[in-house]
Amino acid sequence: MENNTNGTMWAWIIGIVVVLALIIGWVALSNDDNDLSLDDDDDAGEMVDDDDDNDDIDGDTDNLDEAAARVGARVELAVVRARIEAGESYAEAADDVREIRDDLAAAYADAEADAQAEWEELKSDFDDLEEGLRDNVDGVVDWFDSLMLKLDADAEAEVS
Repeated sequence: MENNTNGTMWAWIIGIVVVLALIIGWVALSNDDNDLSLDDDDDAGEMVDDDDDNDDIDGDTDNLDEAAARVGARVELAVVRARIEAGESYAEAADDVREIRDDLAAAYADAEADAQAEWEELKSDFDDLEEGLRDNVDGVVDWFDSLMLKLDADAEAEVS
């Protein structure tokens, strides 16, 4: 008999806690001070005006995307350079450089005019590196360092 009374007592306690939680929730939702609806047309106009500020944010995001793509390209170039030093053929490395260039080109596809000008210079450097690898030019491994430094400098300039 003792267990049944104990179980009933817990049921009553749980029931009271649930009822209190429902009351607190109802009071919180019905509080007029926290009205989230838009009653005035002025409020709606202010909400629309705030969208103009998002254009600056989108531009900053594009710059960060391009900077991230350059950092990624720099890392991939370092990997290709290391593989060349480990004995990989220049032809395979040239194919890898072309893929890195194409990936970076995709990041610059919707870039603004000044970023497109930077991309044209980088594209020229990538093309020279690829051609140097295909032609087995002496010292072409040093070209990797030059291009990686340019990518680093451009990425740092974009972020700051």
